[in-house]
Amino acid sequence: MKRAVSLFLSAVVFALSARAEVSPSKIYVVANSDDPDSLAIADFYASAREIPKEKIIGLPMPKAGKISKAEYFEKIENPLVAELAKRGALKAVKLGGREPFGREIYSYISHDIGFLVLCRGVPWGVNPSPKSPAPNPPKSFSDAASVDSELSGRFVSSKKLAGFLKNPLFNNYSWGMTPSIAGVIPVARLDGATRADAEGLVKSAIEAEKKGVAGRVYIDKSRREKTGDRWLDAAAKILSAAGFDVSENSEPGLFGCEDRMDAPAFYFGWYTFRPCGYFAESGFSFPRGASALHIYSFSASDMRNTANWTPAFVSKGAAAVFGNVYEPYLGGTHHPHVYALALARGMSSGEAATAAMPFLSWQGVFVGDPLFRPFKTGLDAQMRAIDSGSADALSQYSVIRMMNGIAREKGGAAAFDFGSKYVGKIPDGALLWKLSQIAAAEGNSAESVRLASDALGRDLYSEPSNRGLAMEICRYLIPRGGAQAAKAALERLAELSDSGEYADAVASLARGLSKHADIGGKLSKAIARSDAMKAEAERAKAAGAPAGK
Repeated sequence: MKRAVSLFLSAVVFALSARAEVSPSKIYVVANSDDPDSLAIADFYASAREIPKEKIIGLPMPKAGKISKAEYFEKIENPLVAELAKRGALKAVKLGGREPFGREIYSYISHDIGFLVLCRGVPWGVNPSPKSPAPNPPKSFSDAASVDSELSGRFVSSKKLAGFLKNPLFNNYSWGMTPSIAGVIPVARLDGATRADAEGLVKSAIEAEKKGVAGRVYIDKSRREKTGDRWLDAAAKILSAAGFDVSENSEPGLFGCEDRMDAPAFYFGWYTFRPCGYFAESGFSFPRGASALHIYSFSASDMRNTANWTPAFVSKGAAAVFGNVYEPYLGGTHHPHVYALALARGMSSGEAATAAMPFLSWQGVFVGDPLFRPFKTGLDAQMRAIDSGSADALSQYSVIRMMNGIAREKGGAAAFDFGSKYVGKIPDGALLWKLSQIAAAEGNSAESVRLASDALGRDLYSEPSNRGLAMEICRYLIPRGGAQAAKAALERLAELSDSGEYADAVASLARGLSKHADIGGKLSKAIARSDAMKAEAERAKAAGAPAGK
């Protein structure tokens, strides 16, 4: 992996490998025929991706999200395998007889399945059996699994009911006939807390394919364990080499309200039990085509509850999301750096997610449209659209990505000249801040302060995802002669959220500002409000009661 990353780092932008796309005719869409929403999602997806309607397979299934092994075999695996064989997608000889818990015995030959796509309504988890081995790695592992991973490993040799199975496609960037030869059936899921969320995955993917993925990369390291942090470092290097700006948080806590989180095209992080910070804000959303992964053992344990990471990301508009139904242990989770490199090699998000998962018959799920190609519309095409007048709120991030490539080839001054041409012609708050940073690096402090002050005059306030950017700019300006611009911005920011974390972030900046300027009544009240909220929280904690906002 180290060699593969180093080779890729020499590229300024993605040089996508030419790969044959998975044909829609090889996609089989699986729905719960007892769930009208499941059937509707299947029909929606087939129409959106021009998948022949005869590729939809409806089977009566339990309505519960997690089911027993016996239910899984009786209601999902056995009838699905039989239906796939009947339709010619799977070649296998039924030998008769059953394995423990009811699995029908087949002699596998081959398959012609691009992906199975499970629609909301298909259970996501197989509960541990009463006789499941007690988890005691590496000696023994539970026989619990995600439905998706269990199906994916159904015909891989040496299949065991307990523990995991090595994925022959892991770290494999050129499949060819490998899935069929190895017996791996690639599986993805369209799911979420609501039907609209599940369909939103597809809408976000298709929009991103048309307009291109644009935004930034956010890496949330935890200092919990070196292996996970190394994965995140590698992912950051790959995406940075592709021209994306990267924000990295190396503190144990996650990105907070005082940190920028504008246009998160890629978010990779770990390790917190529940979504918090931006991801708990009601108005926060991901940009089109975003990929989101938070490594947590039970991130997909309940796909109907947005207090869990995976459905939360889906509800916020991400297009490619990852999760675990039960405890996978770190080595059994999706590897973000492998996913990033697979995308760079030209794989679809579904193929990349499959390549990023080391084990089958285990706990992982990939939630998203497996046909989605995040870089189908590349940076050059995005720039042509901008230059022809088809700009939107994300266009400035395409310009910034191009600037990063120019800076590597020709230096910061050339990147500054290129980016300056777009100021005032497209939404440009983040672009102005990028120009300010380049000016500072080139030694032009006065120009840097001017540009940063101009950025605060743009709309960095209506969208929750932009407010951290405004705070970052304020933090820069306060000690550098930009106190008045920072004061005006903080006064606007102070009125925008009732959360304690947000109030603390504004108050902290206001206290810093008070050392350089008169902060006035509004910000003095913001500090007092923050102090009062902290005191209330402390009283509630002492009394054992939940604190208010």
